[in-house]
Amino acid sequence: MKGKSVFTKDEAEEIGRLIRVKLKSDSNKQKGIRAKIRKLGFYASDFGLTGGYSERDFLNVIKTREKAAHSTLPRSTDSPLKSKHGRSSEKKAPSSSNSGSRNLMKIRDFKPASEIDHIVPHAPGVYAIRIKDPKKLPRSFKAELVSRNHNLIYIGIASQSLKRRMLGQELRARGHGTFFRSIGAVLGFAPPKGSLLSKKNKRNYSFSTIDEKKIISWINDNLLVNWIQVDEGYNQLETELILDQKPLLNIAKNPLAMNELSKLRAKCVAIANEQT
Repeated sequence: MKGKSVFTKDEAEEIGRLIRVKLKSDSNKQKGIRAKIRKLGFYASDFGLTGGYSERDFLNVIKTREKAAHSTLPRSTDSPLKSKHGRSSEKKAPSSSNSGSRNLMKIRDFKPASEIDHIVPHAPGVYAIRIKDPKKLPRSFKAELVSRNHNLIYIGIASQSLKRRMLGQELRARGHGTFFRSIGAVLGFAPPKGSLLSKKNKRNYSFSTIDEKKIISWINDNLLVNWIQVDEGYNQLETELILDQKPLLNIAKNPLAMNELSKLRAKCVAIANEQT
């Protein structure tokens, strides 16, 4: 470990402030801000965090490393307010839901998309997708993600098999994956013209084989994935997480759904239904 894992309240507050400033700064200023953060003893690499980490990510990892020091840490600006007795002032979901949310969102458990093909289970569950560096997204999407102060881009459910839904459909283009269609459209890809004309479903567009390979390569290079197995209640957990986390590329249930994403998907649908 290059830095330290125990921070005073003042140090944690200052690091949190610097992280917020860093996320809003250009690349030239970010280097100097990172140096200030490291001078306070926090090295993101010690905790498995990537360059786009947020204040919430910082607080989560140091709380995990130092459970005994919870009271010395400042509250994240988007965490529930606590009373003087340490209890949340917001109404809590059932404990199993809270536990599932915490397990799914643990930064240290996220794995590179390129390394998961042989470890994803054939079981129902909920999954989350983060991007290593928001700058790998087109400018408008990068700016929106930075403004949300996290690097989470999607949350989804697999009602039967995480391996088939999350891995196969969403990350490897084996079937109709909502996330795969969205990230492809965001990256500027479009389906072949008229490719849905003979199909019964006129909205489930897909990309050419060549473009699918390019999208999969981008996914493997840039995305991190985590999942938890859930036998029941996965719809409720997904809804709670989307409402709370507001992932960049979720549309349904998302109070901050991006209109630009909906337009890009609609454009792809139109191209796929266009007469050749």
